[in-house]
Amino acid sequence: MHVYTEGKGEDTLVFLSGGGTSSPALDFKSLYTLLSDKYKIVVVEKAGYGFSEVTDIDRDIDTILAETKEAF
Repeated sequence: MHVYTEGKGEDTLVFLSGGGTSSPALDFKSLYTLLSDKYKIVVVEKAGYGFSEVTDIDRDIDTILAETKEAF
């Protein structure tokens, strides 16, 4: 899993994508760069997407949810 962070604001905005977003950190960039001067930005890229590595662990909803929670 890859977690991208940017910005120094007191409040944090977390960007999560659906399964069809090939590179969330790049796809959301045009939006979060407008917000990073006021907020801390966190973009979570699930295993196999964006800059994260491919995994052979099951990709069921429980596993994906547990991994996402670990990102924080």
